[in-house]
Amino acid sequence: MRVKRWIALALAVCLCCLLAACGSKQGKETETGGEADSPVTKCATIGEAKALDGIQDEATGLGQTAFVLAFELNGSYWRLTADLTQAQSDEIDALDMMADDYQEKYTALTNALAVTKCENLDAQRLTDAQMQALAGKTGQALLDDGWTIGAVYNTETMEFELEYADFAYSVAFEAAGPIENTDDLDVAATIGPLTVKAVTFSGIGASATDVPDEPFAEPFSEDATA
Repeated sequence: MRVKRWIALALAVCLCCLLAACGSKQGKETETGGEADSPVTKCATIGEAKALDGIQDEATGLGQTAFVLAFELNGSYWRLTADLTQAQSDEIDALDMMADDYQEKYTALTNALAVTKCENLDAQRLTDAQMQALAGKTGQALLDDGWTIGAVYNTETMEFELEYADFAYSVAFEAAGPIENTDDLDVAATIGPLTVKAVTFSGIGASATDVPDEPFAEPFSEDATA
């Protein structure tokens, strides 16, 4: 009986040591929004995420301290962030953009980056009912509510790309007729007094890949303690 108690005690100590070791390693922050079983949450590197079967609407952003990948998979939208160390940032900056193998080397470096944050963006996307409820509002009301002007518009059909949160939408406005398209067109002034006719979802917006302004990540060390 005494031998069994010593064995149980030894096993308990080993388990505690194992848990402490796991806790000391750097993990990634995950905001799944109910998609905890998605293969996206299991991706350890940017390359693993890019290799997922069925990935669409892919967009990336690179800053001095982080790399961001946003995409759609099986109807859900995701954003993965990889924090950069000073050495990783310098290595990417040192690439010669004019070299024939630039894209190959850039892809290899960014694919190898470890994912430090995984976010499901579905909750930020407007539902069909929410988009329909925007009909009758003015363009100025949308801008006042935080919508921003995108880069695409068609002055013949009076459809303008606007962004809200991390997504882009095509907004059609009621107008007496098409307006003149000039290089210095003031889109905000143009759509301000107009009434929204319909809003349709376009996809990932530019803000989804904005890189957070944060300090460089510390290089991972096996000797790190919790």
